[in-house]
Amino acid sequence: MKIAILGGTGSMGRLIARELRDDGHEVVITGSNPHTAERVARELDVEAAPTNVDAAKDADVVVISVPISVTEDVIREVAPHVPEGSLLTDVTSVKVRPVRAMLEHAPEGVYVLGTHPLFGPTVPSLRGQTVILTPTERSGPWIRRVRRYLERKGARVVETTPEEHDRTMAVVQCLTHAVLLAAGAAIGHLLPSLELDIEEVASPVYRLLMDVVGRIAGQDPRLYAEIQAFNPYGDEAREELLRALRRFHELAHDHNALTEYIAESRERLARELDLEACQRRTDKLLSYLSDEFRILQDGIEAILLDVYTNEALESEVTGDQDTIRLDNRELPRDRYKILPRNPKELAHFDGKVTVLEVRTGVDPEDVAAVVDALGRNLRALWAERRGERVRVEVEYASEESLEGLLRRLRALGLEVRVTR
Repeated sequence: MKIAILGGTGSMGRLIARELRDDGHEVVITGSNPHTAERVARELDVEAAPTNVDAAKDADVVVISVPISVTEDVIREVAPHVPEGSLLTDVTSVKVRPVRAMLEHAPEGVYVLGTHPLFGPTVPSLRGQTVILTPTERSGPWIRRVRRYLERKGARVVETTPEEHDRTMAVVQCLTHAVLLAAGAAIGHLLPSLELDIEEVASPVYRLLMDVVGRIAGQDPRLYAEIQAFNPYGDEAREELLRALRRFHELAHDHNALTEYIAESRERLARELDLEACQRRTDKLLSYLSDEFRILQDGIEAILLDVYTNEALESEVTGDQDTIRLDNRELPRDRYKILPRNPKELAHFDGKVTVLEVRTGVDPEDVAAVVDALGRNLRALWAERRGERVRVEVEYASEESLEGLLRRLRALGLEVRVTR
């Protein structure tokens, strides 16, 4: 199948081109600069076309992957030239206007489908990623083909209308990006006036939030500005945010009134979100980060996984807040997941034994395997089912190792108690 990616020199266009090339498709790309398109095509081992029309006129699928502000212009340019029976689609973060433009300018025999990949171009694969599809009355057999292709790649596919997509993205993207980018702007003004080093006093949650703020602030400003400007429901979401922030500010000096306001907001949010699950998921992430630092301090055998390529490195590792040291090499800690390969030092056991009860429907042997995998300096001796619970006898080296296991199990959402 021949697939044209208009805007294939951009980061998302390159990701799509690589995925389709690896799946055996004939891929042709274009870019705003033909010389850049030729260079990128050589790097990706795909073809380059001199113009968008040249790429689209004999393609089976035409993917528009250009900035939101020029998407409709490119649609008007190429849609009349897409062959009958082919698919015209886009990957922009808004859907109402691009889908309307594709339906308006593409001939009747051309199929039209809106798509929105909900991930950035740095993901190592589509596995576990979410893609939204917005079918139209002219999507025909392509909706099934695209859905099957994405699901075979391991992606999670959600179908909705262009209008509902944009209403939802006004909350998921417009509102949350506005919160994070505005917070980043305010923090950037305030930090230089502080005498204390913020890293010395920052809580783990603050660091995590600042990483999210920094992640958004460090991306292409044009992309985030265009998401705000071109979502037709963005104004409504930002106005709601402003009303909430103004009310918060008005009540800031009346702690009783502010307490009540926060409690009311929590109750409304709890109708839509499982707040306890939110707590557990963030506890799990913070627990992982804490465990990772302890692995580096202890210097044990570990497996490093590159978060961008999934390349694995195995050796004894040490490190600090920023750096991993492995075989006389220094690697950036923020690029690798650190998994202990041999976390147990059984020779140091001193015979302490206890029994845990875990409320779960999982097979007892699997529970024992989880205990072995999560524990530091401990092991599961036996496991058996007792009604709704699994009893596990655990031998451990110290109270700290047992407490660490309990924290990790509870961070996974498991109900655990010590019975002996």
